[in-house]
Amino acid sequence: MAENAVFISSIEHSKPTIFEIWAEESFKSTLQQAFQLLCDFVRSKLPDETLGRSKVLRLFFENPDESFLIFNFLMQYTYLDWFSASFSESFYGMQRVNAKNPTERMNAKAKILSMLGLVGVPYLSVKIKAIIDRYVFATGQRQDTGVKLLQYYRVLSFSLRIVELYHYVSYLGGVAPYHSVLHRIAGVRLVHQNQPTPTWSDIYNLFSLEPRKSKLLGPLAFKVVSQSFEIGAFCLQFINWWNSSDSEALKFNRTPIPEVVESIDSGNVCPICLGPWKNEVALGTSGIVYCYSCILKAHSVTGKCPVTNLPFTMDDLIRLYPSAS
Repeated sequence: MAENAVFISSIEHSKPTIFEIWAEESFKSTLQQAFQLLCDFVRSKLPDETLGRSKVLRLFFENPDESFLIFNFLMQYTYLDWFSASFSESFYGMQRVNAKNPTERMNAKAKILSMLGLVGVPYLSVKIKAIIDRYVFATGQRQDTGVKLLQYYRVLSFSLRIVELYHYVSYLGGVAPYHSVLHRIAGVRLVHQNQPTPTWSDIYNLFSLEPRKSKLLGPLAFKVVSQSFEIGAFCLQFINWWNSSDSEALKFNRTPIPEVVESIDSGNVCPICLGPWKNEVALGTSGIVYCYSCILKAHSVTGKCPVTNLPFTMDDLIRLYPSAS
């Protein structure tokens, strides 16, 4: 009886709480945004001549989704291979094990399915949203198609939310060992890492005259790599927090007041192409109206308003619908 109680206690202790899982998923959802902010910062520091000469750099900065796809693939594959966990799961001290037998590590099939869930699903989700936005901002029949696609996407998103809620409740009640449908498909569950983490004081033992000092090389190498990724993740999170549009105080101190430009009011003319507006959109950071295709190109090149030079994102674009009269 006592032995069974000890066994149950150890199993429950190794199971992450729902709050730890929410924290891990929240951290994972900010990685692409932080990666994009870091790329924008690096690009702003590079001279135009360097970008003009290097085709690789142009492809990297002009295709942010594909760039993050490659980066995310390499990072997640490394962590799954070394730590049996994704980057965010390892950051919070979790690892993936066989759902039916927690004492077994992931097999090759589970790693492949895990990579599809960690890398493929987020990339497809971003691309589907971009396609829907492109259709919604179009005109005529393409816009009607975009509205229908948006409705279908909302229904699908709501259905996935229900499935996600079901797995959360099942995991919280102890009915299922996995908290998401992606973990169910991969046949894995999350547990706490039970191996002791090496400390920096072990470096002293590495240089001592102990006969088994070579055994510390592997754990210390993992320590260095893991610590480097953690510091990098903290820097990315800090950049994301610093540039967060939700922080009004930071936004007030960071965003300069645009200068008054006399040539803005020039009739129904786009300041970029100097022609009549086509699919006009207003830029929320400056209030200036552009053609959608023109401001889309400006965002891909500089990420700043061509008139006021203020930074903006695609979420700052406001679609305008002129009256029929």
